[in-house]
Amino acid sequence: MNAVFIEKYESKNKPLTQDLYQVSESVSYQSGCEFGGYREEAVTDYVVASRGFIESEDNWEVLVFPSDEHGKILSWLEVYAEDGWHDTRDVISRYLRRLGYRNVT
Repeated sequence: MNAVFIEKYESKNKPLTQDLYQVSESVSYQSGCEFGGYREEAVTDYVVASRGFIESEDNWEVLVFPSDEHGKILSWLEVYAEDGWHDTRDVISRYLRRLGYRNVT
């Protein structure tokens, strides 16, 4: 499995950036109401890696969200996160490995 970079989006709320990736196979994620504890399986062919600076923690973070082919976030419950400044391609690779895909390119 691999992920192909599609497009970078610059937010008006800088320094937030969002990078859209298409994964070579559909990946499952959990969606649903975060308060009621209800989750349902969903499948997506695209993910967005969102990098932002957390002022209260004086640190960067990268969050991965399921998305559609236009970069629209399907669920604001992140499927993966890393603290610190990281290349989003590396974060997506580690996310896919965590899902069990060992031959990520």
